[in-house]
Amino acid sequence: MQLSPEQARFVSGFYQSPACPTPAPKPTPPAPDPRPPRHISATAMGEFGLGNMKGQQRDVLDIILAAHRNGVADLSGREIQARYRISYPGKDIDTGTVSARVNSLLAAKLLERGPERPCSITGKTVGPVRPVAQQARLAA
Repeated sequence: MQLSPEQARFVSGFYQSPACPTPAPKPTPPAPDPRPPRHISATAMGEFGLGNMKGQQRDVLDIILAAHRNGVADLSGREIQARYRISYPGKDIDTGTVSARVNSLLAAKLLERGPERPCSITGKTVGPVRPVAQQARLAA
């Protein structure tokens, strides 16, 4: 038995009636990023620029030194963040960035940890930072 071309298309699964248009092809998913996450972080840091990081680091240190000169013994990360917003209107810094800048200043031995105390903003127990004694004398 010989099938007509229309019957052959129907039987083979390719039958398309005029009332049923062909479905749109499925979009291809985007190709995964071939770079490992570490490379992505390095790229993001490169785009951010080391100049900005040094600027933020200096800003955080300036805030801590100014507070120390004004009689504040030490500051928590949230207190630094609040003073940053006041000192640099229009610029914001998140707590993770404050923590990173403080850690780099601790590693450079420009800051030291003070005794634990409750944070004036959150009320949680924190390990605040303060300038090392030598740095405090230089800033005065």
